[in-house]
Amino acid sequence: MNEYSTTSGAGRSRSGFVNALLGAVVMVVFSWIPFAPVVGGALSGYLEAEARDGTRSVSRRGVRVGALAGLLAAIPALLVIALVGSVFTVGWVGLVASGGGGPRVALGLPVLAWVLVAVVVAVAVLYHVAFSALGGWLGAELATRDDHASAGHDTGYRDSAPAERPLDEADDDADGGPRSRDADLEDR
Repeated sequence: MNEYSTTSGAGRSRSGFVNALLGAVVMVVFSWIPFAPVVGGALSGYLEAEARDGTRSVSRRGVRVGALAGLLAAIPALLVIALVGSVFTVGWVGLVASGGGGPRVALGLPVLAWVLVAVVVAVAVLYHVAFSALGGWLGAELATRDDHASAGHDTGYRDSAPAERPLDEADDDADGGPRSRDADLEDR
């Protein structure tokens, strides 16, 4: 078993790469939602932490598989950017070759465009990898809390049910029965 290989509860082996690929698919499908990399990374981190083998920190594995999911999800965006940049460059070279652009702008604009494309690509990859790594950490922590809650460990959250107040003699009225709400208001 490699460092990205995990075993699920049913005994099937699922690699961290498969978990990252599932997170990347979620990111691409929900790419129209802001911060979709957090959602895809959280899925990857949750799946990765679900079957830990005890050799590495769950949070660290979640961050790693989340970042890998972000890198995989950035590939379709990079392909679209490369296609648009290539079409633009070929179109510009065709315009210049036909004599429409003039000699001063023959090389300047495509070089500037590719520099701009490189900056956009770097920001896009950083966005995908950073936010999906954050999501991977969140997913791994969520899986860890779910494990603790199902095992009966204290998770630090209080139950939403209010504690019952013990009855004392001050709650009884003069005839020994429970006081009514109206009696409490009259005392004030």
